[in-house]
Amino acid sequence: MSPQQGAAELQHALSNKVREHLLDIGMDLRAFCESTEMPAGLSYERLYRSGNGTTMVGLTDIVFWSAHIPGLVDLLSETLRKVSAGDDHFR
Repeated sequence: MSPQQGAAELQHALSNKVREHLLDIGMDLRAFCESTEMPAGLSYERLYRSGNGTTMVGLTDIVFWSAHIPGLVDLLSETLRKVSAGDDHFR
């Protein structure tokens, strides 16, 4: 697996977990952003673009979501471990 493929898998795992979290709390992304204090550099537009893959996820995105989504760090750690090992069949 190339580094680009691994990064895409990691971003995909994050995006899916964000979607699941928003469903669990009964909010869409816009409502979440409107009701949450957003740090500098993060906005609904940025999170929307990173969620649909048009913008690469950055470390700020990961730290932000990790503070809001229980279990996200473990999911991303496991995903990173698998893509780093070159496991093409981890899903």
